[in-house]
Amino acid sequence: MSKSEVILGGRARIYQPTAGDKNWRITYYDHQHKRHTSHGGKTRDEAIIAAANLLGDVVNDDNAHIPTINECVDAYIQQNSYRWNPRTVQQYRALAKRYTYKIGDTPCTKVSPQLLRQITKVGTLSQNQRLRLRAVIRGTFEQAQAWISISEESFAQAILIGGTSGDNARNPEVQRGDIPPSKLVAAFINTAYSTYQITPIDPPGTTINPITGEKTLGTIAYREPTPGITEPMDSIYLQGLPTDIVNKYAARKIPMHYRNREQRLTDEVKRIAGMYRRTALITALGAGGGLRIGEVLALRVRHILNKQQAYDLILGASNQELGYRGYMDICEQASTATGGTIYITHPKGNREREIHLPAFLPCWNGFDYKTSQREQMTEWIPRLADNHESMWTLTDNEVFTAWQHGFIPLGWMLINRLREMVTEIPGYTGMNNRERTRTYLNMLLFPTSTPARKQIPGHVIQHEKAWHYDITIVPGTGGYQVETAYANKYANPLYDYVSEQYECWPAHRANATRRRGWTHHGLRHYACSSRIIAGVPIPIVSKELGHKDSAFTLQRYGHFMPDAIPSEGFEY
Repeated sequence: MSKSEVILGGRARIYQPTAGDKNWRITYYDHQHKRHTSHGGKTRDEAIIAAANLLGDVVNDDNAHIPTINECVDAYIQQNSYRWNPRTVQQYRALAKRYTYKIGDTPCTKVSPQLLRQITKVGTLSQNQRLRLRAVIRGTFEQAQAWISISEESFAQAILIGGTSGDNARNPEVQRGDIPPSKLVAAFINTAYSTYQITPIDPPGTTINPITGEKTLGTIAYREPTPGITEPMDSIYLQGLPTDIVNKYAARKIPMHYRNREQRLTDEVKRIAGMYRRTALITALGAGGGLRIGEVLALRVRHILNKQQAYDLILGASNQELGYRGYMDICEQASTATGGTIYITHPKGNREREIHLPAFLPCWNGFDYKTSQREQMTEWIPRLADNHESMWTLTDNEVFTAWQHGFIPLGWMLINRLREMVTEIPGYTGMNNRERTRTYLNMLLFPTSTPARKQIPGHVIQHEKAWHYDITIVPGTGGYQVETAYANKYANPLYDYVSEQYECWPAHRANATRRRGWTHHGLRHYACSSRIIAGVPIPIVSKELGHKDSAFTLQRYGHFMPDAIPSEGFEY
C-alpha cells in the first residue's frame, strides 16, 4: 500500500506512486463533503499544486491578475530596499535577472520547485553567492503566497548549497588550512615590496634596471630555496615578481613608435613599483588589522591622522614627533557592482569601528604565545626592554633589523606611505600649509594610478541616502580602485606566484576548477586567529574585526585560544 500524506490543512491527502501507477494520487473533499480522487503528476510538488487548484486555492478567474515571477521579484526588492544599501539592491536585482530570466514572465502559479531547480544552474557561484540567491528566491515566493500553496522555503531549497542535494552547511569554524601561515604572509609582503624596486632588506650591491625593472641581488649570499622549504628572506622572494608575470598583468603596453619610449618605460617601472608598495601595505593591513578589501580601498588620510598630525607630517615631523600609535577609523567601505559603479557604504553590518594596528606583524620565525612580541624583539632591539618605549618610535635602522629577523613592519610601511602621499598633493607649491593639510586629509590611500576622470558623486560613485562623509575625489589624483581590477592586476598574480614557490594553498579551494589561490579575506582570518593566540580578549577582537558579537568570534575562531592565555600579546 502506498504511503500517504495529509496536505493543505487536512483538506486533501496525497499518495506516493506505486509499482502499478507511476503518478501521485490526490484525494480531497469538495464543498459538499464529497470525496474525489485525481491524478497528481509525477512529483510531490506537482501533486500539491494540483490539489490546491482542485480546491480552488489558486485563482482561476481569467479577469484576475496572477503576478509573474518578475513582478514578485520587484515587489520583494521594493518592500525591503529601504533597509538595504544601493549595492545590495543592485546585486539582488542582478541575481534575480540572471537566474530567473527564463521564467520571468511566467505566472507564479506555473512554477514549481522542481522547475526552478532545473533552470537555475549555479555551478559557478560561490557558497555565499548561492546563499544570497536562495534569499532572493525565498523573498520572491513570499510575495506569491496568496496564489500558491507551497511554502517559500520549498522554492529556496531548490537552490543547492555546496553542490549537493542537501544543505551541506559548512563548518562554522575557520579551519587552520584556510589561514595562511606567517611565513607565507611575510613572503607575500616581501615579494610585493621587492617588485621593481630596491628595498631596505636587500643585500648591499643590489641593482635594478630602470627600464625593465629586473632586479639583481647583491653579493651577500642568501640561502637559495629548497623545493617545498622556503623562507621569506630567500632570494626568490627578494627579487620580486618575475618580469613576465608583471608584464602580463600589471604593465601597460607602450607602442614601439613612441618618440621617447625609453623614458616611458622608466616611468612605467616607477609606477609599477609604487603600486606594488601599496599592494604590500594592503596585504599587511589585512593580516595586521583584519580589514576587508572594501574597507582598505576606501581609506583616506583622515581615517588615520587627525588635523594636527597631518599638518606635522607635511612639515616633516619624525615618528617620535608625530605621536601616531596605530589608530584607524573604519567607517566607510568601497565596493563595486555591475557596470563599474563604486558604492560607498558603511562597513558590513553598519558596524563602524575604531581599530588599533600593531606596529609589527607576528614573527614569521615562530609565534611564541608564551612571551609577548616586545620580549621577542628585545633580543635585537635592547631598548624595547623598557615598556615605556613605543614600537612606533623605532628608527629606520631598528625597523630594518626587526624586519630581517622576522617581523614585518606594518607601522613603518603605513607611515612611509603617508609620507609618500605628501609629495603627491596636487598643486603643492601653490598652496599654503592650511590648504595642503585640507587636501591631504581627503586623499585616498590606495587610489588608481591614473587621475580619476568621471568619478563624481551620483555618476560613477554612489552612496547611501543621507551620507555624511565626503566622497569627492581630490582633483588630479586617482579615484577608487575597483576591487576586481586590483585583485586581477596585482593581488592574485602575487599570491599565486608566492604560493606556488611556497607550495601552500587554502584547504577549502583544493579542488577548485578555477583559481585556487589565496584571497585577501584569508588575511582577515590570519589577523583574527593571531590576535586570539596572542591572548587579546575575545570582546576586543570581535569589536576590532567588526564581528556581530563575541559569540560569532568564538564560534568561528574559538578553537585557536591557547590553554593558558598570557598576560601580554599584541601590543597596540
